[in-house]
Amino acid sequence: MPEISLTDFVNFVTRIGSARLTLVREIRSRGDYDPIRDFWRDLRDGLVTSHREGLIDKHDLDELVNKQPEPRREHYRAAVAGYKRFLGRKSAVWFEPQPVMWQREDLGIRVNPELGLLLNGQRTVIKLHFRSRSLSKRQIECILLLMEDALRPNSQPGDRFAVLDVQSGKLFVSEDPRWGLRPFLVGEAQAFLTMWREIDREERLAAAERWAAERPVPAPALRLSGEALLRVGG
Repeated sequence: MPEISLTDFVNFVTRIGSARLTLVREIRSRGDYDPIRDFWRDLRDGLVTSHREGLIDKHDLDELVNKQPEPRREHYRAAVAGYKRFLGRKSAVWFEPQPVMWQREDLGIRVNPELGLLLNGQRTVIKLHFRSRSLSKRQIECILLLMEDALRPNSQPGDRFAVLDVQSGKLFVSEDPRWGLRPFLVGEAQAFLTMWREIDREERLAAAERWAAERPVPAPALRLSGEALLRVGG
């Protein structure tokens, strides 16, 4: 069963034409998770650890920026500045968010909110978006609806779900989920799975053809030897 991230699925949903197929091929070719390729891992883990331990300190976030290699530093600095704007003077008390697998047929979509925070007393489950390109309205709607559909059954009364555009510091809260989009998302999950299966079939067929082309063929000399033996025996 293929398992993909919420981010990958939303990217698939919001692409058009052959770009969707290109993304499916890219996801298939990535291989196992490699923390070295995870650009935002240090900041994501730093935020989670600091909030979990109740030690969130804006100066510590600055220090996290300074520890990054030069190519990452400006990106981290912009993200930390946005996160500081989001926090402002809010009271933020940690609780553990629960990840859930949103599954349709053989496709699993990991709905992994990074933060669970009581923001001024309001339980808020937050998915973080770090990239500099702001989320589109459709991306926000899809993320929030998937969070509602996956997480609501196991949530506490009054919990709210949100996605934080970290670099802008904007928190988008699921106050009026667009449930009318759910059949669309279910259909998109089916479309992703169909493409995945077709690519898998093509790859298996290509592998079989390569194997057939490379398989050793008995040399004519050996066949002649066999024929000679038959003549001798006759």
